[in-house]
Order: sequence, then C-alpha cells, then structure tokens
Amino acid sequence: MISSLSPGRLKDRPRLELYYDAAFLVSLLCCSLVGAFPQYSLLLSCGMVLCFGTSLFSDNFFLYAALFLFMRNKMVIGDTTAYRFYSYLLVLKCVWELPRFKIRVAYLPVLFVLAMHCVFAAGRYNLRMGLNVIVDVVLVYLILARVEQDDALTRRLLTAFLLGMVLSGIYGFTASDAFKDIHVTGAGSETVSRNFGALGDANYAGFFYDAAVLTALVVKGIPRWLRVFFVGLGLVLVVRTASLSALASLGLALCFLLILKMRRRAVPVLLCAGLAGAAGIALVMSVPFLGNLPGIHGLVLRLTEKLYYIRLGRWDMLTTDRAVLWAAAWSLFVSKGLAGRLLGGSVITYMIQETALLSSYMACHQSYLQALLNFGILGTVGIYGPLLLLFLYRLANHFLRPAGYDREDIKIMQLVYAFLFFVFGFTIDFFIDWTFLFFCFF
Repeated sequence: MISSLSPGRLKDRPRLELYYDAAFLVSLLCCSLVGAFPQYSLLLSCGMVLCFGTSLFSDNFFLYAALFLFMRNKMVIGDTTAYRFYSYLLVLKCVWELPRFKIRVAYLPVLFVLAMHCVFAAGRYNLRMGLNVIVDVVLVYLILARVEQDDALTRRLLTAFLLGMVLSGIYGFTASDAFKDIHVTGAGSETVSRNFGALGDANYAGFFYDAAVLTALVVKGIPRWLRVFFVGLGLVLVVRTASLSALASLGLALCFLLILKMRRRAVPVLLCAGLAGAAGIALVMSVPFLGNLPGIHGLVLRLTEKLYYIRLGRWDMLTTDRAVLWAAAWSLFVSKGLAGRLLGGSVITYMIQETALLSSYMACHQSYLQALLNFGILGTVGIYGPLLLLFLYRLANHFLRPAGYDREDIKIMQLVYAFLFFVFGFTIDFFIDWTFLFFCFF
C-alpha cells in the first residue's frame, strides 16, 4: 500500500525496500487483529516488534511512528508497550543518522520549557516517568526534523498516519473496550455510546480523526478512490465519537482549509457551505429516520441536550461541566504566589495529576489553562509564542506565493495541523504527550 502511493512504482524500488514494505504490511495486519483477538495480543505485538526491528536501516522505520499515534497503548508485551521497544531503537537510529538531521530552531523554546517541566515539576513525583516523556517528545521532534527533508518520505508518513486511523477504526468495530456509555440528562436521561477506537477517550480520538480527515483531503499521491475511502471512514469515526468538540473543530478546520486552498474564491463557497451545513443539521434534527441512524443518534441527543440548556438559560452547561473544571483550574492558578504564576510547577498531565486538583476534578479540560498551571505565564509564552509566530509566518508565506507552488500540500498540512492544535486546545488538555506534539512539530 505504502509503496503504491510513493512517487516511484513498485518495479522501480530496490528488492530490499520491497521487503521493508512487506514487513510494514505485516505490522498493519498485526495491529488490525489485536481488537478482535485480544488473547493473541502478545503474539501480535511481538510480530510488530519484529517488523519494525528488521526495518531499522530503512526509512520505513519512521512510518511506524504514525501507527503508534493510534495503536501505542494496544500493542503490549507484558507490562511494556511495543512502542517502548520502538523508542529504544529510534534513539539508536537518530544517533546513527544524526548528520542527516536539520535542527528546527523555532521549536527549541518549546522543547526547553517541556524539558524543565518534566525534570523539575514532574520529576518531584516520578523522575523516571518525566524523563521518559521528554525523551519521547524529543524523539518525535527528531523524526519530523529528519522526515520533512524528504518530500516523498513526508507524504508516506502522512499516508501511514491515515492507515493508523483505519487501524483505530477496525479496533473500534471489533474490540469490547473501545466505547463508553454516557448519560445525556438534558435529552431525557438517554444513553449515548461513544466509540474511541484504540485511543482511550472520545474527545482525544476526535482530535486524531479530525487530523486524518484533513490529511486525506490535502496530501498528494493518494488515488482518488482511496482518498474518498479515507475521508468517508474518517467522518464516520468522528461521528461515532459523539464528540461535539471534534465536530465543531473539524468544521472550523475545514473552513480554514478552504480558505488556504481557494483563497479569495473561498468567501462565497464558505457562505454556501455554511447554509448547507445548517440546513443539514436542521434536517437531521427534525427527521426521526435520519436522527435515529447509528452514530448520528448520539450526536443528535447531545445537540438536543445543548438546546435544552439554552432554553433554560443555563449557558454554563453548554460546556458539559467543563466550565466548573475551568473555574477550579483558574482558582488554583490565581491562588499561587508570584513565582508559581510565572513559572508554574503544577503537574496536570497524562503522567501525573496533582492532588490539589485531583481531590475534586480529574483534569482541567483546557490546554491553555493547563499550560498556565504547569508552565506558568513565562512557560506558556515560551510554548505558544514561537508556535503562533511560526504559524503566522507560514500563513503569510503561503498567501504570498502563487497557488500550486512546490510542496504546497505539505505546507498546507503544517498550517492545518497547527490550526487544529490551537483550536482543539480550548476543549481538551494534551500536555505533555508526544502523540499530540506530533502535530505541533509537523
């Protein structure tokens, strides 16, 4: 699959590269079976380790990182994920290929802030875990620094990311632990089943599925029929998460993508698309047959709940209790002294959650508040400042160049990923995890 999507044809590729491609396809098979056959997860995970282990000296080795964006926590050997073995080999490969890496200076302030937090804040609780996290972040930074020097390899990595979405979708359809039921009180105490595939959380899954849909729409080299399949499956998976955050973020990102692609011609198209979208939502909400379709029914119930709260004037409930979490996080921030506000020091992350917040709430559900708590004002500026400046520079550079310029699809993906990272950060907290920072560093 990957070979057929690369610029060269199968017959033009060296025989050894075909073996590496075959190993990658075997790893796809292993990942696709782990949901349906959990009793063989050890064997399947070992198979994947064997595949990427034999690909160490090939560029295909980097493609496995895209699969681990989705399957990291599902391919497990004992108490250790297959990804951990991959990361060990990745360190060796990075050292071996160090002369081929190009340092991307714009991201160094981000890495510095994250490193300080992992050592001095998270390190107070678990130094080993903090070091593991920052090493993973540095590794994904190095992967992208290496891959993005080769346009063909970059597009293959993005295609592998789409295949990772397919694997997560298969897991969601075949595994018994890929969904969670929630009660929607405002819609009459109905139950909504939220499917998150291999990603563990519906909102986080929505983020990755959004990114996959956008990738399928932009990246070059994918046959049209396969592009339609990726986009269609991605939309189905977004709907199955029943995540309003994912749906709203995808809508905004699609509007942004349309502006990037069509430029001045985008305004009338956006108006027509907005009217068509509003009409479609109204139709689904008013026609029982459409509203009761599998997957769509969950979103309809959640929208019904939001409309119910609007009628009651309970605007705070539109955030699904997140307003309470945000208030608690903000109170924790303002209760800090000057040093705490400037430098942070809290640990509200995937790794550890500080008891000051954990006593009442599990997370703050907002990356900007999370950044203030963890990194302080200075650290937050150190992270988001360079990212925003780089985003604006790339945006200006895009519009100053004529449409269809060289590497346009890759440049658009950089802008779209950054946009999604900024927008989705208003509803979920994703510091510090390398899988989310992949989109930050792309």
